[in-house]
Amino acid sequence: MSNHIVSSQFIPVNVLSPAKKYIFWVFFLVLSLWQCQPDKNIPDVSDINIDLKIRRFEQDLFQLDPANLELPFAQQVEILRQKYPNFFVVFKHLIDDTNQADSLAVENIAAFIRHPSVRKLYDTTQIIYNNISDVESDLKKAFQYCKYYFPERPVPEIVSYISEYSVGTFTYGDSLLGIGWDFFLGENFPYHYDMFPAFLQRSMNRQHLVAKAMEAVAFDLVGEMTGNRLIDYMINNGKMLYVKSLLLPMAADSVLMEWRAKDVAWMKNSLNERELWSQILKRNLLYSTRRTEFDKLIGASPMGATWMPPESPGKTANWIGWQIVKAYMKQHPEMSVQQLIAIDDPQIILDGSSYRPPK
Repeated sequence: MSNHIVSSQFIPVNVLSPAKKYIFWVFFLVLSLWQCQPDKNIPDVSDINIDLKIRRFEQDLFQLDPANLELPFAQQVEILRQKYPNFFVVFKHLIDDTNQADSLAVENIAAFIRHPSVRKLYDTTQIIYNNISDVESDLKKAFQYCKYYFPERPVPEIVSYISEYSVGTFTYGDSLLGIGWDFFLGENFPYHYDMFPAFLQRSMNRQHLVAKAMEAVAFDLVGEMTGNRLIDYMINNGKMLYVKSLLLPMAADSVLMEWRAKDVAWMKNSLNERELWSQILKRNLLYSTRRTEFDKLIGASPMGATWMPPESPGKTANWIGWQIVKAYMKQHPEMSVQQLIAIDDPQIILDGSSYRPPK
């Protein structure tokens, strides 16, 4: 493989005649509009009724008062537990991952809400997420699509919280979706670089919040994979991206992949996708179980594999897995997304997709 940077080729407009310039821009406009068209039919879900409201656990939590002499703190915590019975089980472990007795849980909660840095973090989240009507509206739309594709799946209780950077979003079965505001405070928030490198901070904002939440739902829907080969990761992650794109059909690929726009543009260059696929096959990585050989291809990383150009982002194999899954579904239009998810053998999807990188 050559070491030069692969980029899109174009004709400089300034060397064209006026007539050819006009033709060029018309062609460019048509091509751009064509490329922006979705490759799937987006269903009308406006008649699917969803009753959705984010329950703000963090606000109720920080209303507790350990100094209240009239109502013992343990009783205050018990009232909170009764109000959030499902979430409370999880929250105890978000702030302390030990299997602690209830008495210790009460002490840890008191220490948590008293801590100055946690208090400051809470105050910040309440400023940034004082009005969350846009978040609720976007979540409602996403769950309308979820109900369309997965009619038997209930709309979960959605609870917001802060955990001082324990978990950003999670599902607890199909009955609970948790959203941690402290993971979505934006590019101007002074996150610690050692904890969250710059390439992770790019998606820790309001624009990515709903996509992150629905990624947790997609992960729960697709389930754990059974193998540990690159093909297992690629197809399983491709399934999750496919489901995520169904739940968020208007989301940009950059949001779905948690990439920059230029990363998406690089990956959509057919030369780069072909080269990546060629290298995966040439290096016998597709069926490799040595995670160190392909970790940057499937995991978050500031750049891709060392044998690809430096412009290559991380998680590029997930992108190809997504394209394989989409190609498989195009080849099998009679198949439902539930049937897709139920396919355990990734080889079936790869073979049935007739995937070839675009030319």
